[in-house]
Amino acid sequence: MNGATFLSTATAKGHLYRVDWYPAAIFDNSAAKNIIGELYSLSLDQLQTLDIFEGAEYRRIKIPIISEAQHTHAWAWEYLEPVKNLYPMLSGDWFEEA
Repeated sequence: MNGATFLSTATAKGHLYRVDWYPAAIFDNSAAKNIIGELYSLSLDQLQTLDIFEGAEYRRIKIPIISEAQHTHAWAWEYLEPVKNLYPMLSGDWFEEA
């Protein structure tokens, strides 16, 4: 995230899982739970670098979020692999349960 500008914390509807030392997010607008994250302003080059970093396990999608009581949309990386055997992070907060 070198060079990115932090804007605020944000939430999105969905489910969060622990893969290993990193999380897996599955976004679902009908989910009762929220995923808690951070919102950054990035350049196109930074987005493309993150696409490479996240690899084939993830895809970048635009999702609805709530940030500082404001509804908007943002790019996020959604996990593409099966989550059946992954540990669900019930708080939705990677930093709380990591």
